[in-house]
Amino acid sequence: MPKRFERVSELVNALSGKKFAQDFDEHSRRTQLSRTLFVWRNRKDLTQTEVAGRVGCKQAKISKLEHAEIQDMRMKDVLDYLKALGLSMSMQIHEQNFTATDAIKYHALEINRHLEILAAIAKDEDENDEISGGIADFFGEYFQNSIHFFTQNLVKLPQPLRALAAAGLQSGEPTVQVSAVPGLEEEEIASNKLVEA
Repeated sequence: MPKRFERVSELVNALSGKKFAQDFDEHSRRTQLSRTLFVWRNRKDLTQTEVAGRVGCKQAKISKLEHAEIQDMRMKDVLDYLKALGLSMSMQIHEQNFTATDAIKYHALEINRHLEILAAIAKDEDENDEISGGIADFFGEYFQNSIHFFTQNLVKLPQPLRALAAAGLQSGEPTVQVSAVPGLEEEEIASNKLVEA
């Protein structure tokens, strides 16, 4: 049975010379933004002509933008394109040797910052049960998804029990020490569905 490749870059690396594979990877890196624009336009079910009409330019300019390498793109053109699709952009600047663990730490801090913003909104809207309750529901959903993603990848580790031990968990079932959550009264803890370790 022939080998299956999950990415085009894997196929290119396997079937071509080292120099060609390096050139392909570099070209892919330089065209990542234009490919992202193309994907978003298709998700929004818009033609290049429709986007051009919203931007106020010719269709050829949109086509050129969707095929450009990043060094040939003007920031204003990208921002106009995104605005036409109802999108915005955020940028992250980091060292070239930015690792996966660095990225996870960065995003964890960003998630924490946004959770703090939501918690402050919920506190301000304490009288509005719909808003504060919706935020509480979201916190629960986020917690559940975080545990799901963690355990989904934990089982792929060669030493999953070591990761659990590093997290301070004694069993294979992730739990939360509800009593350690500041501000929860004993009756709230008793009625809470979270498991106390």
